[in-house]
Amino acid sequence: MKKAFIQNFFATLIIVSIFSACSKDSNSTNTTTNNDTTNIATQGSWVAKATMPTGTSSAVNYGRTGSFSFVIDEYAYIGSGYTSLNATNTQSTDLTDFWKYNPSTNTWTQISSIPSNGRIYPYTFTINNLGFVGGGYSFQTGTTLNDLYSYDPSNNTWTDRGKNTNIVGLYKSFSFALNNYGYVGGGINADGIYQNTVYKFSPSNNSWTIVNSFPGDKKANAVSFVNNNKAYVVGGEKGGGDLSYDFYSFNGTDWSELRLIKNADSASFDDKYTSIARSNASGFTINNWAYIVGGEASGVANTSTWSYDITNDLWYSNTAFPMNDNSNIGKLIGGTGFTINNKGYFLTGIATGTSNTYTSSSNFYEFDVN
Repeated sequence: MKKAFIQNFFATLIIVSIFSACSKDSNSTNTTTNNDTTNIATQGSWVAKATMPTGTSSAVNYGRTGSFSFVIDEYAYIGSGYTSLNATNTQSTDLTDFWKYNPSTNTWTQISSIPSNGRIYPYTFTINNLGFVGGGYSFQTGTTLNDLYSYDPSNNTWTDRGKNTNIVGLYKSFSFALNNYGYVGGGINADGIYQNTVYKFSPSNNSWTIVNSFPGDKKANAVSFVNNNKAYVVGGEKGGGDLSYDFYSFNGTDWSELRLIKNADSASFDDKYTSIARSNASGFTINNWAYIVGGEASGVANTSTWSYDITNDLWYSNTAFPMNDNSNIGKLIGGTGFTINNKGYFLTGIATGTSNTYTSSSNFYEFDVN
């Protein structure tokens, strides 16, 4: 099972449909009279930060992919994922290590590990200064997980929050928190089937309930973010590796359709929407703008950065992610991102090298819009 999953995992990275962003879709329901294509986004800049450690016995840091992150009290917490144990990527392992990042000193501190098997592509959210992590896929056991743990940074402890009994397991889903509830949706279940079901978690009694399904594509590896008490889900991939172009917001009860992230309108505002859609990307928000970075499209790693004007439902290109990381490997797929003090951060992931080689990365960059 483990070998088959690894093969399917890397196949997912390259089997993506051709991105026909130059065509107009006359059936699109996302219409606008906006013909202004002027890029009003502040371009920003990327700055390399301290490389994230990897808690293995290896003398070499081979990085990680499929990790998770959350922010509490202006500190970032990152952990889990998958790492290589040698330079040729012929040996690998899940990770259970967990790290705290201090942006003011640019330093990492190892803290209490997740009390379970390692996992890749779990779901995560933050409620009342507690970080929650669950689901994902375990290479150690060859299973898709349905558990949930919460982390309390005040005493550096983890608490078992039980299982989501509605599912056998789920990974590569989208997740976020609204109004002190956690939400998990989409993803791939234990049978390898793409989902659009959305689950709501109540931390007061550790219970899960099913809410309104995601109305767009059944998808995995989408980007989600929250702004002004509203969640957004964009991009990702459908079954078979085809890219998803839909975009929706969620207010805790209802989903609302936003403009497609491709050239699909008769107006000119989306004429330059040529590289927004992607899978295995990451996102973060700064003020009333959201940013997506990394990932892949059309079987190729995507180094472009796009910013989303939340107020006006418009996208603009930004300064591309650096082609080279701290180890001279770039083009990250499956990284993780977050925001601290109006600065975005993006780290880890699979880095594509020459000849379609894949290596887990430990690189770490800060994005400053000023």
